[in-house]
Amino acid sequence: MKIRRARTGDIDTMLQLKSELRFQAGEQRSARGGFLLGSSAEDYEGKVRDGIAWVLEEDTVEGFAIALPDDLFKASALWRRRHQVHGKIPVAHFEALTLGYFDQLAVRPGASRRYSAALALTAMMELMEGGTEVMITTTVVEPVVNFAAVPFVQRMGGQSVGRLAETDPHVGALVSEIWVVTRTGYSEWMQHSRSLGARWIRRLAGDALTAS
Repeated sequence: MKIRRARTGDIDTMLQLKSELRFQAGEQRSARGGFLLGSSAEDYEGKVRDGIAWVLEEDTVEGFAIALPDDLFKASALWRRRHQVHGKIPVAHFEALTLGYFDQLAVRPGASRRYSAALALTAMMELMEGGTEVMITTTVVEPVVNFAAVPFVQRMGGQSVGRLAETDPHVGALVSEIWVVTRTGYSEWMQHSRSLGARWIRRLAGDALTAS
């Protein structure tokens, strides 16, 4: 498998993969990851064109990762709802910082977790190398607890700073955990995590960025 930048020609496959990974009715906890909400082709086209988008590819696209740099994140609907976040750290603490948002990670079942981690790290590395001071991401906790990405975020020193409750017309009540990863936490993992797996995913992500 290889990691490369996403292209607009990948969008149909990305949408299909996301639909395959929708949470099942009645599912309460998931370690495999998944999605509650749909996205339009136009939404994906904008993120591929203007954001940070990578795919994991073998014979076809096996996964994708999408992140938003500071300007796109601060123009997003999520950022406009920032004052609705309930947590211990005031939102004002983050407003003056250069932020990045890790938006989506989708990997077809059966793909190695190391490839999934390398795909995620590629998007994260591009954010951090682009000047991001704090990366923000979210994980769903209601109506289903999605903890697939939580261990990876925590290894990077990620901390939960609050929760955002919303009402979606398609899903109903929806609650997301808000996580932050600082540049310090990311840098410490990059420099000091010496396990074979950590070295492997760093090399694969670095090679993808170099090749792009």
